Amino acid sequence: MRHITIATTIAIVALGCALAWSYNFGTEAERTAFIPAKWKERANVYAYSNDPGCIRGDMALDIVATDMLIGKTVTDTRALLGEPNKSSADALYYELGQCSGFGWYESELVVTFSKSQRASKTEITRATPN
Repeated sequence: MRHITIATTIAIVALGCALAWSYNFGTEAERTAFIPAKWKERANVYAYSNDPGCIRGDMALDIVATDMLIGKTVTDTRALLGEPNKSSADALYYELGQCSGFGWYESELVVTFSKSQRASKTEITRATPN
């Protein structure tokens, strides 16, 4: 009986960890090929609904997986992706919609640039409120 209790406890903890990971880090999209025109067309993720779902997450997964932006300049990145929703001294941020796990949290593609102004990292993160 004790082995069943231990096994059940381990299973519950593992399930809880998987759900927590998905909630915080998961992206609810299937990777599809990046198409610049389609990406730009979907730039306003709230154009049709306040609950848009993961509008550009599928293509963002492709951007990250293929490293297609790594080494590109800020100008080249803007030409390919369009104008970012926000920017900082070393990064451009593109809204993806609500792509994070179980919540209605906003996700964004973050393109980080090195001191030489070349893209050094791309990642999908939970958006921080402005």
